[in-house]
Amino acid sequence: MTEEELIIHDFITSINYPRYSKVANILADDVESRCVYNGYYHRLIYTLWYNLSNDNVVSDIGAKIQKRGGDYAVRICFYILMTVLRYATQNNDNGYIIFHSIKDHISNRWAYLGDWKKH
Repeated sequence: MTEEELIIHDFITSINYPRYSKVANILADDVESRCVYNGYYHRLIYTLWYNLSNDNVVSDIGAKIQKRGGDYAVRICFYILMTVLRYATQNNDNGYIIFHSIKDHISNRWAYLGDWKKH
């Protein structure tokens, strides 16, 4: 493992993805995201969180989100994950590395999903 991969692995194995109610609180001021976020998307993002190093799972989760809600849902779920990730890394010395590494990884794995990034 590279140093960056080790940092990401340590972070993901030490920080639990928040419960649905906690995510709703984190998104408190974002009415649009809260309107889209539901139990189905929560379970998908929860699964994604614990399988970030598995490219097949990351791609599969993106495809499931796309199938259920289109580009809009992919964009919102990506934004929600990034919001939770920023919240989870805010007091971590490696927060910048963790945030941007995961952001880039998911963005690259979901690049084939359509026009979700263009809006």
